[in-house]
Amino acid sequence: MNDYRVQGRGGLGIKVGKFAEERGNLVGAMVVEEDDEVLVVMASGNVVRSPASGVLKHEDATPWV
Repeated sequence: MNDYRVQGRGGLGIKVGKFAEERGNLVGAMVVEEDDEVLVVMASGNVVRSPASGVLKHEDATPWV
């Protein structure tokens, strides 16, 4: 979180990624540590469980897969 600048009153937020409309909506996000696990629940009901260390870290606002 230290990589992001502080927003003052009236700040419009900080862009952290680009999302393709055909991939669906981002429902939620949170900061995790390397030793955490990430659960992804899809619209179909499938659940994917992965170690957070296996998720690619993006340094810029490139499109996410």
